[in-house]
Amino acid sequence: MVQDFKNKYENEINKHKRWSISVLVKDVDEASRNKIELEYHLEGLIDNINFLRQPYEKKIQRCTSAVLPMNSSTPWRWTESSQGLHSVQGHSEDLLISEMNFNVSHLQAETEAFKGQRIYLEAAIADAEQSRELVIKDANAKLAELEATL
Repeated sequence: MVQDFKNKYENEINKHKRWSISVLVKDVDEASRNKIELEYHLEGLIDNINFLRQPYEKKIQRCTSAVLPMNSSTPWRWTESSQGLHSVQGHSEDLLISEMNFNVSHLQAETEAFKGQRIYLEAAIADAEQSRELVIKDANAKLAELEATL
C-alpha cells in the first residue's frame, strides 16, 4: 500500500516535471524563433538604410566638391536667370535630401525598436531557462522529500 502511494506520487511528479519542461521548452523555442526572425528583419532594415544612403552621400559629395567657375564676362541677365535656376534646383534637391533624411531616421528608429525587442526576448529566454531549472530543482526536492518520507 505504501509502495502504491509512493509509485502514484512519483508518477504524478514525473508527469508534472515533463509537462513543466515541455512548456518551458516550447516557450524557449518560440522566443528563439522570434529572436532569429527579428535579427533577420533588423539586418534587412540596416541593408536597406545603407542602400538608400549611398546615392545621396555620393550626390552630397559631388555637390560639395563641385566648383562652379564664374565668368565675369557673362551678361547680367544670364547670370541672374542661371542663379534662379540653381536656386530652384537647390531647393528641389534640399527637399529630396530632407525627405531621405526623414526616411533614414524613421528606419533607424525602427531598427532601435527591433534591437529593444531583441533584448527583451533574450531576457525572456534567460528567465524561461532559469525558471525551468528552478522547477526541476523543486520537483527533485519534492521527490527526495517523498522518498525520505517513505
